[in-house]
Amino acid sequence: MISLVDYLVARELPLPPIQDGRMFEYVLAANGVFVRGKRAGLEVMLPVTRFGSAGAVRALARLEPYVHLTYPRVPTHLGEEMLRQARAARNVQPNARAAFLKTPTRGRLTFVNPSDWIEVLFYLDYDVARGAWQLITPEQEQSVAQVVPVDRYDATHAKALIQLHSHHDFTPMFSSFDDQDHTGFQIYAVLGNLSTQPTLRVRVGLYGYWMDISAWNIFEPIEGVGDAQAG
Repeated sequence: MISLVDYLVARELPLPPIQDGRMFEYVLAANGVFVRGKRAGLEVMLPVTRFGSAGAVRALARLEPYVHLTYPRVPTHLGEEMLRQARAARNVQPNARAAFLKTPTRGRLTFVNPSDWIEVLFYLDYDVARGAWQLITPEQEQSVAQVVPVDRYDATHAKALIQLHSHHDFTPMFSSFDDQDHTGFQIYAVLGNLSTQPTLRVRVGLYGYWMDISAWNIFEPIEGVGDAQAG
């Protein structure tokens, strides 16, 4: 029986292939501890902790993190559609109250009118039979500060390779709410600054370990949208 977690020592390269059925593997290398995993369409190795030159483990191989998407990148037209829907997402609740939010970039309270944007959540999954990405908008609970799927245990939630949500006119940053939710093996993205300079931030997550990556490693470029990692 294969254990869900394994522990390797990088005595030489290349490392052995990741065994099917593993959740993830820890790897001790000369320059740190890494964690790696593999699922359909995606293989990653993320840093857990780095060793400086003084703390290097001698006689072991050095490793570098990587993200290998084996499917095509998400096409531009789907990125444009998510941008369109995110800009159109408004609070239509008749009894909605205004909210005050502390924005991380400004460090002050900002008034958010009930008629203003609310967050919206998307899933992206690759249909191998069709050879195409599918854009899914799940049933969700939306507010100016958070969006969550109504059914967190829906098969689509776990199966989707990519989750993207909007931050309307706020900076695209992953919040503490996001960290609590992003505990699977998926690619996570947030789209913000929608009325000024739309910007996309992307990270890959492996069961609670994350690494920021360039948006254009996963998405085809979207006209008028910037990559937060490039900044």
